[in-house]
Amino acid sequence: MIEMRNRMIHQYDKVNLAIVWHTVQNALPPLIVELEKVVPPEDRT
Repeated sequence: MIEMRNRMIHQYDKVNLAIVWHTVQNALPPLIVELEKVVPPEDRT
């Protein structure tokens, strides 16, 4: 994730959109599930 962020920020002309999309579709959902276990929900009241 860090490496992808660095490339997107500093070398955006070399970003492979297929890899970005694959990451969005396949790596982020499990990460979100794990983060939801340790980060309390935002208070909406």
